[in-house]
Amino acid sequence: MKLLLIISFYTLELDRTFKYKNFIFISNVRKKSIEINNIPINRLAL
Repeated sequence: MKLLLIISFYTLELDRTFKYKNFIFISNVRKKSIEINNIPINRLAL
């Protein structure tokens, strides 16, 4: 019973860290895509 609790806790923690890392990765990709999309707009403004 104790082992099951430990395993479930670890899987929860792994899931949480994975989602967190995934979120950071996605936000970084979005930031980069926004930067890439802003480059031509800035050049047009100049």
